[in-house]
Amino acid sequence: MRKFWLLCLCASFLPALAMSSEKMKPKDVKWLQGFSETRNIGCDLYEDSSYSTTGREGLEFIPSSLKEKKLRPDSKITCDLWAKTDDIKTPVLHVSEEFNIEGVRVNIYHSDASGTIGKDYNDKGAWNSACKTDAMTDEVTCYVSHKSFYLFRDKSGYRVLVGGEHFPGTLAYVRIGKGKPIASGEGGVFSSSDSVSIVDSIDKHSSISTRYTRWPYERTIDENLDVKYLPQAKTVLDLIYDNHI
Repeated sequence: MRKFWLLCLCASFLPALAMSSEKMKPKDVKWLQGFSETRNIGCDLYEDSSYSTTGREGLEFIPSSLKEKKLRPDSKITCDLWAKTDDIKTPVLHVSEEFNIEGVRVNIYHSDASGTIGKDYNDKGAWNSACKTDAMTDEVTCYVSHKSFYLFRDKSGYRVLVGGEHFPGTLAYVRIGKGKPIASGEGGVFSSSDSVSIVDSIDKHSSISTRYTRWPYERTIDENLDVKYLPQAKTVLDLIYDNHI
């Protein structure tokens, strides 16, 4: 059951897409600052990713999933207007936060803690992040991922998951350098002890390989991971988990 739940959770996380944006026009900044909700956010930067035909008849605010206004005191908050597909009269405000961890850029959306750890979405070494609160239990689960490698954190601790849409009865594997491959449990989910061991054994110089078998063609998927940002990704994972509502 836990394996199925984690897989569904991965599928349900859709990190915010990188959109084409431009600096917001002064008249729109003034209009946006007219809302008390915006003033409470404390925007440092303003961008406009909405279509030119998007009206200004109102503004939709997406509730923040974070406990505090900022994850870090040295960060910059960007307020970005997006177009709504079902209402061209009313834009929606997306709030993101950018900061650096040991020289690595981090950008997190406040709506669901989705974001990027790395230069941008085109950075081949970048990691993604997101969080989700269970609708029935209010339990929080967050993850960071790179390619097919996912590191989750919930109230039970850390779990590594490799791959998705696994062929029934197959396992996933992680190999660190020339060491012996570590096998997962069912559905690519590794035990808590193996998960901690995997993460603790990786440094920025490590070569990491993963393998899982994909349904429906029983196709073996092998990947080599770029783990240079893993320490920063784990720091972000702890940060968004500890601050998620």
